[in-house]
This record gives sequence, C-alpha cells and structure tokens, in this order.
Amino acid sequence: NSNSGNNSVSGEFRMEWMPGSSLNIIFRPSFQISRNHSDSNSDQVTFNEDPYLATDMTDILGEYGFLPDTLMDRIGVNSQRSYNHSKTGNNQISGEFQFNKRFNDEGRNFTVRFTFGATKGTNDSYSYSDQKYYQPETKSRSRVQKRYNASPTDNSNWSGRVMWSEPIDSGRGNLQFSYQIQVNNRNQNRETYDFTKMDNDYWYRDWALPDNWLDYRSDSLSRKATNVSRNHTFTLQFRYNFVNSNINIGINFMPQYTGMDNFQYMGKVIGDTSRVVYNWSPSINYRYRFDRQKSLQFTMRTNTSQPSMEDMMDIVDNTNPLNIRKGNPGLLPTLRNTAEVNYQNYITETQKTINIRVSLENSLRNVTQKTDYDPTTGVSVTQPINMEGFWTNWSTSGNLTYNQTIPNTKWRYNASANGSYRHQESYMSTGRIGQYNPGAGTGGAAVLSSTNTISAGENASVTYRNQWLEVTANG
Repeated sequence: NSNSGNNSVSGEFRMEWMPGSSLNIIFRPSFQISRNHSDSNSDQVTFNEDPYLATDMTDILGEYGFLPDTLMDRIGVNSQRSYNHSKTGNNQISGEFQFNKRFNDEGRNFTVRFTFGATKGTNDSYSYSDQKYYQPETKSRSRVQKRYNASPTDNSNWSGRVMWSEPIDSGRGNLQFSYQIQVNNRNQNRETYDFTKMDNDYWYRDWALPDNWLDYRSDSLSRKATNVSRNHTFTLQFRYNFVNSNINIGINFMPQYTGMDNFQYMGKVIGDTSRVVYNWSPSINYRYRFDRQKSLQFTMRTNTSQPSMEDMMDIVDNTNPLNIRKGNPGLLPTLRNTAEVNYQNYITETQKTINIRVSLENSLRNVTQKTDYDPTTGVSVTQPINMEGFWTNWSTSGNLTYNQTIPNTKWRYNASANGSYRHQESYMSTGRIGQYNPGAGTGGAAVLSSTNTISAGENASVTYRNQWLEVTANG
C-alpha cells in the first residue's frame, strides 16, 4: 500500500535581441520549487514448501502470522514487514544563453551556446522493518530495523558549445565543426541514523525522532561522495547536396573524465577514484530523391556508453539484509548500433501519401542485473554484469502509413499498420516463485533466460473537414 503527494511551482523567462538581421542573442532563465512526500508499507514471506498444501490458509499474507511456531520452523524461510516514509524539497534554477552570427546567405555561421543549472534541497527517508528467519541455522539473524536517512541535494552543472559552419561549392555542401564541454558536480552524501536499539516498536506511527537522535549516527551505513564529470565532444559533420540526393556524414569523438572524491561507505574509505574513457559515435544519412514527391532515406548510427562509477565500485551494500547489492569493477562499455530505412511517396494525381519505415537495432555488452538467491536464508545477491554475444539484445520494427484525400471532396482517410520484434537475454533469479520456493536445498543461482516480444497494431480513420467543422472517426 502507498500514498504520495507533490506540489511544485515553476517559471521561465525569454529575452531575444536582434541588433541586425545577421545577429541573434537569446537568454532563457528558469526556476522550479518542488515539495513531495510519500508513505508505503509492504509484507512478504517466503516458504520452502507450497503453503497452500502444507496449511489451510487462503490469504497467505493475512494469515501466516497466526501459524504455530513449529510449523513455520518447518516450512518458513523468512518474512519481512516494512513501513516507509519520505519527504523531499528541492529548489532549482537553470538558464541558457545563445549567440549566433550569420556571415553570408550560403551557410557560414558562428554559434556560441552556454547553459547552467543548480539544485539544492533535502531528502529525508524513514524506514521500519521487522525481519524474521525461521530455519534453525538462520534464526539468530532475526531483528527489527529502524533507520532515518538524511540526504541533502547539492548538484550543479554547466555546459558550453562553440560551432562553426562553412559552406562548400557555393552552398551545395557544408562542413561543420563543433566543440562542447559538459561539467557536472554531484554530492552523494547520506547521513544514516540507526534506531534499532531504540525502545519504540511503533515508531512507524509518527516517525518522531528522539531528542538525542544525533547520537544514533552510523558510520558504517552513512555515505559520503562527490562525483565530478567532465565530458568533451568534438563533432565533425559533412553535408552535400547532389542533383537527386544528399548525404550527411558525421563523427563524434568524446573524451570523458569521471571522478569520485573521498568515497566513504559501509565502513570503507576509498580515496580519490577517477576514470578517463574515450567514446566515439559515427553516423551516416543518405537520401535519394526519385522525383520531388518520392524519396528513399537510409540512416545508420553507432554510439558507446560507459557503466556508472557506482556499479563499478568494489563494495557490498547490505543495507537491506534480504537484498544485498555488489559492485563489479570488470564492467565494459556498451556499444549500440541502429540502422533505419524510410520510403516516402506522394502521388499528386490521386493525392495519396505512402510512408514505409523499417529499423534494426542491437546492443553489445549490455549491462544487466544478475541476482542469485540462497534458498536457506532467503537472501538475494544482485550484481551488474555485461551480456556477451552480438545478438543478445536486438530489435526490429516497421510501420506503413497510407493517407489519401478524395479529390474534389472534403473527405480524407488514413490507414496505418505497425509491428515489432524484440529479443532480450538476461539473468533470471531461480529458487523463488512468488511466496513458494520449490528449489530449497538445491541452490538458487541465476540462469540465462531469453524474452521474445512480438507486437502488431493497426489504425484507420476517416475525416470530414470544411471551413467551420472537422470530424474524425477512428477504428
């Protein structure tokens, strides 16, 4: 069960100055103030036998607490009853400045763009968890956990871009070069206060902090880290118009620096950690025009992305004893490829429009979460890993659109059809199905699974339109 609420107010301003026909200056500042709160509670229990066969229960979550201890010691693995409360408040400002100078009508331009943003606020969360283990070898791990987390928000970012466009062959072609820098600073500080020893079994009713709540600060659960990233993007793009076609070829080269200063978590102090990676992203776009109404376009793009610093940290997070998370220092970058073909045709005599699009996309070394489950304790351990293989994650899609206006009438009809296929491989946790664990004693290692998704759809509509009325029927 959960409930939440939010309130926000925002505003923006735009100023544009054109001292001449070839010069344009724009400034756009904005702000946002938001306040949010939420409350939730949950109940879960895991068995090593089918509880519907071992007992006469019909409402598992509502009745398992009344079962005899001897029965739960035999069929129960663990249970957890949780209550959570959170409240956040953020103040955000941002802005954009752009300067553009046009030197001639053939396409020689110089552009400077600068953006900035800053967010400050608070994020307070409260949690109460009653965890019970029923097997003899794990009973000692049962406990009630009460925690308060104070996570202030203090983030800032800015970016700058310089771009020069140079016409080629009397404006038939264009060569464009740009450089962009993006800087992000993010503080990930969290002060955790552990009230497990506090004598208040109903703390979740009012979430009131004791007078000496500062004395409950936990050094091992609190976290401090400052993340700094500096991303540089060098772009070279060439465009040229032929008699019946045009081509656009570009490449992005992106050196990226990511640093984490003074990382402290789970009792570990990790010194300044930094990483420098080099990503690249080529692209090609070719369009052939059979005539003024008919064209065929081909587009292909490739880009790389890096795993997050948090996923690569060699730490173990057991904040939730039933769901432990681990980092993976060996994660590799993800490579994504996309290809698309688009056909367009407008037949003037019959006022028909036909559009056909087909696309193909795949990802190499996609990052997924692998979860292993221990059937004896009911504990899950999750760790990010790279998927191996060229076709582990790929998809294709296509759609057809047909539109026609009936000549000399005010009627128009439209029909479309689309379909897609997606193949995705990931690791699936075994040993636990809902509340019943049939694999007790045999282990619960994650296994490789494949998900294939096929979708199809169609739509048709008829529209009547005159000077004062437009009516459309869809089906």
